[in-house]
Amino acid sequence: YSTALIHVPGWSAARSEAEKFLANHGVEITIGFRSELPGSILDVLRVSDFMYPSVTYYPPEDIPGIKRFELGEDFLD
Repeated sequence: YSTALIHVPGWSAARSEAEKFLANHGVEITIGFRSELPGSILDVLRVSDFMYPSVTYYPPEDIPGIKRFELGEDFLD
């Protein structure tokens, strides 16, 4: 899956927690965009078919143009 990821200087390692989590569940991703700015990631998501793995719940009405999907039960530890 093509993915947009946020980069947090001094915290994000070479491989993000999202990448590690998904890999542990057999999901390999391709990083198509990485940014320190959440707004930039949202802009990219609006004009692409990238996914953005996140643990934060955003009300869909607060982010026009972004679709949300939930992980299945098999992703719960």
